[in-house]
Amino acid sequence: MSRRPYIFLDESGNLDFGPKGTRHFALTSVSMERPFEICRALDEYKYDCIENGLSIEYFHCYDDSRSVRRAVFDLIASSPNDLRVDSLVVDKSEIDPNMRAAARFYPETPHWVIQVAARIQRRRFRIRS
Repeated sequence: MSRRPYIFLDESGNLDFGPKGTRHFALTSVSMERPFEICRALDEYKYDCIENGLSIEYFHCYDDSRSVRRAVFDLIASSPNDLRVDSLVVDKSEIDPNMRAAARFYPETPHWVIQVAARIQRRRFRIRS
């Protein structure tokens, strides 16, 4: 199997810059290459949960119990060195008012994280841009 880099993105927070909005906006990337060794361990844990009566279709930190989150984080932490996690956490009160429109802020934010993750992956795989 050939080694191919993959970058997965997820966000936390919202794009509301008013008093009811979240204080922070976070964008996290997980960079890995095939084969995805961590997937086997996560699948095994998911089926362990199902066999023990926990109704779980997939893992989602927001929805999962503390014990499930801890187990998933432990699996990720103990996985082989085949993944990298990078996060950009923005204190939204520090954002220039001209950047606060969702049509401007949202497209720019993933760009910053993808640039960093892609630069790292190019180094790991010696890919030319």
